[in-house]
Amino acid sequence: MNPPFSSTRNKVLRTLQESYSLEASTASRIFASGFIFVLMSIYLLQRADQPLWHDSLHYWELGGSFDANGHFSFFNYNSPLRGYLFPFLLYLVQRQADLINLDPRILFSIYASL
Repeated sequence: MNPPFSSTRNKVLRTLQESYSLEASTASRIFASGFIFVLMSIYLLQRADQPLWHDSLHYWELGGSFDANGHFSFFNYNSPLRGYLFPFLLYLVQRQADLINLDPRILFSIYASL
């Protein structure tokens, strides 16, 4: 058995939900995403010249280990402790930065802000 006023309460809740729904338009979502991208880019680009420490330095160096004697191979990767994916993504960023003559850490900062 339904408690008294349950249907009225549900109608009121439904009306409030519809009137105060916070659905953002597509334009406002794109603007918010762009604004966050710009803020993150500014923040990360200011810190792109700081030295890497500990694991971040190790992963950055592992990214370069796929390339030995100018030839790429997954067999050149020699870390039994670390996975392949993140160092491989760093390798791709490093090679792409070489192609467009840009500092790899700046390009990584731009990608990280996405």
